[in-house]
Amino acid sequence: MKLIRELADARRRWGYWLFLGARDVFSPYRRSSLGIAWLYIQNALWFSLIGVIFVPMFRDVEPNYLSYFSTGYVLFQYISASLSGAANLFVANRSLLLSVPISPLSVLLRHSVSNAINMVMTAPLLFVVFFIDGINLDAVLIWSLIGLVPLILATLLSSIVFSYIGAIWGDFSFLVQSAMRILFFGTPIIWLVEQRSGLRRMIAEVNPINHMINLARQPIVDQSVAVDSYIVVAGVSVGLVVLSITVVELLRDKIMMKI
Repeated sequence: MKLIRELADARRRWGYWLFLGARDVFSPYRRSSLGIAWLYIQNALWFSLIGVIFVPMFRDVEPNYLSYFSTGYVLFQYISASLSGAANLFVANRSLLLSVPISPLSVLLRHSVSNAINMVMTAPLLFVVFFIDGINLDAVLIWSLIGLVPLILATLLSSIVFSYIGAIWGDFSFLVQSAMRILFFGTPIIWLVEQRSGLRRMIAEVNPINHMINLARQPIVDQSVAVDSYIVVAGVSVGLVVLSITVVELLRDKIMMKI
């Protein structure tokens, strides 16, 4: 099975994708005098703006709205960056793939590690937001961290599918970028599911990204475990495993010619 061979090669080259994935996080800030601090400044300004505009509007429905938005935004950005980047990843790394005997999956894992570290690095800022909202993390933080595991797994499986399809279909990356922009507003990040009914509520309930976010957000904001979301994400992940195996099996030998 080609995916198994890809995984075996990636395991042998773990130092490549782990080290370079971490390096990629800091590369954009090399010429900046503030460096990685810009990651916190940009998010802090965004969270502050949302807090000023939307917290007074939603406080009666969701007392922890700033935490609701901030957590949802960070998780959505991780998913969006992972999928949008994956759709054009092999083309962007064409020279590397054609000149170095390395598996495409290793390149994808480098991309995934970079996005995961970016997400984790926003944690201190999120803890400040949780403190402002007065959220007690003693009993719920572990459930939020557990929820990150299936979220990251589902994102990685989706990235595998997107990366191989993107290598074959040149328009796919543009389609994914457009879809993620639409999904930002179709996912309960700024708005609340409790305030919606009919079509908009149904969109939220069938949106797998909403359930992926709920795995880590609901324990923090609502102090409860998102059991329904675990079921949905588990079902989606099983489908993604089958799809990943199929896509790699069909397209692995074709992508070098297409990129």
